[in-house]
Amino acid sequence: MLRFGPLLFLSAFLLFGVQPLMGAWALPVFGGGPAIWTACMLFFQAALLGGYGYAHVLASRVPVATQARVHVGLVVLVLLFAWGQALFGAGPLVPSPSWRDATNPTLGVLGLLATTVGPVFFVLAASAPLFQSWFTATSSGGVPWRLYALSNAGSLVSLLSFPFVVEPLVGRTAQAWAFLVLFTGWSLLVVSTARSLAPAQTSGATKAAPSSSTMAPMLWLTLSAIANIVLVATTQRLSEDVAAGPLQWLLPLSLYLVTFILCFEKPAWYLRGAWLSVLGVSSFISALSWVGRWDSLTLQVALSSLTLFSACMVCHGELYRLRPTDSSASGFYLFVSAGGVVGGLFVSLVAPRVFTSFAEYPLGLGAACVVGVIALASLRRRLALVGAVGLIISIGAIAVGWEGWRRSAQPPVFEGRNFFGVLRVESIGTKGTNDHEYAESHGRITHGWQYQAPTRRREVSGYFSHESGVGRAIAALRTRDTAPLSVGVLGLGVGQLANFGNAGDSMRFYEINPLVVSLAQGEGGFFSVLGDSAAAVDVVLGDARISLEREPLSTFDLLVVDVFTGDSIPPHLLTAEAFALYQRHLRAGRGVIAVHITNRYLNLEPVLASHAKQLGLSMRVVRSVDRGGAPSVWGVLAADPSLFDAAAFQSNEVSPAEPHDIAWTDEHHSLLPLLLAR
Repeated sequence: MLRFGPLLFLSAFLLFGVQPLMGAWALPVFGGGPAIWTACMLFFQAALLGGYGYAHVLASRVPVATQARVHVGLVVLVLLFAWGQALFGAGPLVPSPSWRDATNPTLGVLGLLATTVGPVFFVLAASAPLFQSWFTATSSGGVPWRLYALSNAGSLVSLLSFPFVVEPLVGRTAQAWAFLVLFTGWSLLVVSTARSLAPAQTSGATKAAPSSSTMAPMLWLTLSAIANIVLVATTQRLSEDVAAGPLQWLLPLSLYLVTFILCFEKPAWYLRGAWLSVLGVSSFISALSWVGRWDSLTLQVALSSLTLFSACMVCHGELYRLRPTDSSASGFYLFVSAGGVVGGLFVSLVAPRVFTSFAEYPLGLGAACVVGVIALASLRRRLALVGAVGLIISIGAIAVGWEGWRRSAQPPVFEGRNFFGVLRVESIGTKGTNDHEYAESHGRITHGWQYQAPTRRREVSGYFSHESGVGRAIAALRTRDTAPLSVGVLGLGVGQLANFGNAGDSMRFYEINPLVVSLAQGEGGFFSVLGDSAAAVDVVLGDARISLEREPLSTFDLLVVDVFTGDSIPPHLLTAEAFALYQRHLRAGRGVIAVHITNRYLNLEPVLASHAKQLGLSMRVVRSVDRGGAPSVWGVLAADPSLFDAAAFQSNEVSPAEPHDIAWTDEHHSLLPLLLAR
């Protein structure tokens, strides 16, 4: 145990430490959306399955001495690859800029990870089951489930340290070099451990005995898949509501791993009746929260975490009960890993093509409740019957609650889904009346409206009213200069800002989601703002920052940043490097940047204030409410401070920005300081 324990702990620490790091590298390449982490998890699960498959073949067919020689050779080759990449490429784990051109984002994420961290991740993944196989072969301790728990503990330490210690203090590049140094030390430790195995101990093969049940492997796979579906779907929901990044990714994954540790290290903690009850109650309350659209971040995170934790405790607790009692541990790992891949494939590739909403989340919870019903039925007790009824009621509540959430405002007249999320269009008001409008929402957030009456089609409202920050900025610019305006807009929505365009103006919209572009350009007949505008309007499809980097420098009078996915804003569009790029595209000494920062959970004003100070810009914060009662918060940054002397900015809703030192860069953009500052 002393020989293999530290090695397994370090293996798991590196294996899970590199995951959020690579996710942080991939985010800006593919637009910063929540689905990027879903694709990352699919890759890591597939690489884990490949590593476990390799380990299973070696452990079940090859003598331990040969296993050690083969694996040491592989470790050395991967180490040379990693150092070659670091010394002769862009740096350790740094992706090639060519991946920005990927036409399919999911395949692009998979390809990026395969060519950067793929070999390293594979060899780390294969090592854990191999080391435990070597332990079993060289000791009389039996199947090493304690080592399995120790491995998960290393994973948990790595995950918890990343958002709270590593990310706030260390940049991505320094993290990558530190990982490479630790991986080098780990490789040397592997070589030393393999050489220390006594020949007498390694003469035999470790062939797996057949499992006691031919159904067991399928049950391992199914339980693992259900837990993984709930994990990925929960992460997706949290990322859409706040922002995509390691802090939101790692909380669910940490809870997932804690359930593994508890079930395999302290199996007595899995009290079947208690955890099945928690699952039923939390699932039922979750269904109520969908209908009620509860907006408290603390409540949503707490409820999502409890529901995820109880579902994983049930799945992993039953998984432990079905574990092999012989030496076929590597086969067990293989099927558990395969279940993770099945769950990841379902959420990443199947669900976006089959469902028009995030239906995989209630389906995963419902499947976990079904597991609970089956587990209780096996007890054949009266109390178990009561519990089973409760879980069945929870399944019904999940189905009704999800449908109620989808239709609680208005039945959608359109619903579509792609890599970037779910878009819905709702019809509000009575058709044919002056108040009838169509509203487009992404997740739980409405991103644009348009009245359908001919006299109101160019009316602005909501976040883009005349009283909003962007409305005041446009009014002030027209007061200062009578020449036509040149406006760039990051984020399209329904194109509502085009309503501000006058004859002679030019407006260029940058939008990453092709479904948003199609709707704004008239698909379905819901929105016609772009076509109705008096300005010359064009749309650029792709990530806004990448598009601006590739274009010749513009002379925008106004650059509007309105880039939300649900309530989540891509961090790479709010870094110091991004704002320096925006400034270069403005008219020298005269340009204005208006940033939409309305958010239920994050106060982004400190980030903007820091950038304004660094770039020498004056800043005002505009907190307004339109005539319909919709609130908005905008930060307006101007090269010429006299802009704010215009009548448009003489209002109680306008205030100077308070000085802050929370700066976001491409290397550092942790959400933790913003959440703690609320």
